[in-house]
Amino acid sequence: MALANYDDLVKTVQAYSHRGDLGTKIDDFILLTETEMLSNPIESLKLNLGENIATASTTTTTRYLALPDGFESSRKFSITIEGSIYPFEYRTPDQLVIRDNTGVPCFFTIRGNEIEFDILPDAAYTVTMTYFEEFTALSPANLTNIVLTKYPNVYLFGCLRQVFVYAQDTQQEQKYTAEFLSAIESANMKEKDARYGPQPQQTVGWAP
Repeated sequence: MALANYDDLVKTVQAYSHRGDLGTKIDDFILLTETEMLSNPIESLKLNLGENIATASTTTTTRYLALPDGFESSRKFSITIEGSIYPFEYRTPDQLVIRDNTGVPCFFTIRGNEIEFDILPDAAYTVTMTYFEEFTALSPANLTNIVLTKYPNVYLFGCLRQVFVYAQDTQQEQKYTAEFLSAIESANMKEKDARYGPQPQQTVGWAP
């Protein structure tokens, strides 16, 4: 069965799980799968087509700066100081040390939908954000998205994992958890190859 849209996914999940009693619970399984695609502790999904660049300027009145709409996770941040671009280093909220007075921000963290700097900026600095954007969630009103189109196995195995969590079937849950994480890893490798090209290989030989 093709997995071209939301309806196909629902039917395939029912077929693979051999259950016809899931009803609207499948919508919950899809939502949980999408959440775990982006935030599971092993490896989250990173898509090239979900990568964007945005710029914003700091102000001298606050240590905070709004994140772009649809921000999911950061890839690279930089700050422009007197025409030169410098890497902008991330710290976890617990690691960020707030400095007194004003100055050039050196570190940042993310709290909710805002960037927090380690110091109140003393001027307007341009912050450039390379980040991964959220994809549109599947639903009866939105039948497809970039993940389902490129990597339908991520959705399928993720939903089946949720089915067996719900059914308290540990053996099948473990099976599809492994399949789900493997599908994400394979997708990320393909996306990395598409972005950077295949890595050069070194052949070890010998000279006569």
